[in-house]
Amino acid sequence: MPKILLVSVGGSFQPIVTAIHSLQPERIIFIASDGDKGSKSQVIGEGTPCEVRRGGEVIETI
Repeated sequence: MPKILLVSVGGSFQPIVTAIHSLQPERIIFIASDGDKGSKSQVIGEGTPCEVRRGGEVIETI
């Protein structure tokens, strides 16, 4: 049976990265919100989609 990781996106990205590295799942399903303040942009996109935010403002992309 494949190992699947369900991840809710929002807040810090570090716990998500740690879980992926530690568990090494075969599949990952990201649960993210849409809209101006949503977290969808952190998992969909090329390059460095992870965002460090302060409220609705993007401080840094990683």
